[in-house]
Amino acid sequence: GAQRHSSVPRSCAKDDSLASRSQQLVFFGGKGGVGKTSSSAAYAAGLAEQGQQVLLLSTDPAHSLGDALCEDLRGEPRQVADNLWAAEVDPSEALAELREGLKMLDAKAMLDDLGLPGGTTASLGLNELSELLESPPPGVDELAAIARVAAESAGYDVVVFDTAPTGHTLRMLEVPKFLGDFIDRALSIRKSVDGMLGMFGLGGNSEKIKSTLDDAENKVQKIRARIAWLACALKTAPGKGQTTAEFVVVTRPTALDCQEAGRLAKELRKQGVCCRRMIVNQVISPDTTPAYWTSRVKAQSTVLD
Repeated sequence: GAQRHSSVPRSCAKDDSLASRSQQLVFFGGKGGVGKTSSSAAYAAGLAEQGQQVLLLSTDPAHSLGDALCEDLRGEPRQVADNLWAAEVDPSEALAELREGLKMLDAKAMLDDLGLPGGTTASLGLNELSELLESPPPGVDELAAIARVAAESAGYDVVVFDTAPTGHTLRMLEVPKFLGDFIDRALSIRKSVDGMLGMFGLGGNSEKIKSTLDDAENKVQKIRARIAWLACALKTAPGKGQTTAEFVVVTRPTALDCQEAGRLAKELRKQGVCCRRMIVNQVISPDTTPAYWTSRVKAQSTVLD
């Protein structure tokens, strides 16, 4: 078996150039309970057996990857087999990082504390920005998490994602443009704040606020770059660029499951995401013998007992 340790292969420096990255991102999506976790794990294990360096990540809030691999997984990748690393990512951590950076960039509290004339912060758009930070739209957390871990996975040939159910996936695909525009707006407000500080001549307080905003802007720009890189990768099919992505839709042979899988595949293609493969689990062969059903009943009885 493989030697177990928590390190990652080759260079995984967080400041590696995303533009020059050569990597494949493979997302497994579909309705809950259709076998996304087992399918993504099997796919990742197969690539690892072929000698590729593979990182397998779960971004589903209801993690089951660790159970499938019989491993105690956390947020940091750990080796689970030769050439295969795995982790269960907490989307809330990436959202907290984004929220923290944007809140630092939102100088509303600092400006209010300095006693600027009433309505100043509202006129800059800071009130609305603060409200959006408190209740971000669905999908932002998972998108932020995927962008974060993908950007920090430079040492791997392939990154395989076990994603949240269909609804989360579709919402997540709508997030990059919204989040990019949102961050751009926050950065533009920062320029307005600079002008406001100069107008009111706040002396030392002005320099302190500018320093804080500089730190915040650097953090937010880094997150913005990750999201832009991921958005580009999602629209780049395998063989068409440096970093590419594709979605593998997982389903079962039931009317409801297949209808949902069809809608997901159609929506992915509509949004320019490569979706060329589908996995259908739990297919019963016409040659199935009574012994199969007997074994199924026995397995269920064992669990129920």
